[in-house]
Amino acid sequence: MNTPRTSRVLAALVLVHCAGPGWGAARPEMSLEQKVAAADSVVRARCTSVRSEWVGKRIVTRAQFAVTNDLSQGGNRELEVTTEGGEAVHPRLGIKVRSTVSEQPTIRRDDEAILFTRKSKAGHRELVGGRQGYLLVEDQSSAPTGRGMRTQRKVVIEQDDSGQPAPRARRAAAAETLRVHTEPTPLLEYEAQVRRVIDAKPRRRSTDGGSAQQ
Repeated sequence: MNTPRTSRVLAALVLVHCAGPGWGAARPEMSLEQKVAAADSVVRARCTSVRSEWVGKRIVTRAQFAVTNDLSQGGNRELEVTTEGGEAVHPRLGIKVRSTVSEQPTIRRDDEAILFTRKSKAGHRELVGGRQGYLLVEDQSSAPTGRGMRTQRKVVIEQDDSGQPAPRARRAAAAETLRVHTEPTPLLEYEAQVRRVIDAKPRRRSTDGGSAQQ
């Protein structure tokens, strides 16, 4: 049973976790070219399992994916992606703690997505640009194949009577004037765009005299 003290400790844990250095910080919008340049693997894949666990003082989620289309032609058939946040039982308190990191996507089993990933310094595979590296495939009746993704973002700033952008000093006020919109892109069209960018990506010489992607 949770005591008031335990509840306070739990609240503190959640706050500390979410406020960790670099977590939840807004990332600048990345272009497709930037994501491809930063990734060592770009695939379309379906999530087969998701689990969250404590690693030190933080929660991470590890998602397994079965690759259905390896756009970077790296021969991947499956991969595991690690993201910050999730829900897991605290090892000492024995209660579930949920951690949400705004710049990380929520990955669910059976999701189909295009993933831009790279190996981290710690050795696990991470998403390039956080949620920007995880593009869900959706049903779209307007798309030629009935499937597509929402990839393009627009920020619209409302104007005042003078025709100038209204000044906003507070974050809460800014939230009222900034609108983020997404536009659908047919799946096959987007995959073709990704392949063109990958084909144009500079290559470096490998140690055996061949070439390899940067």
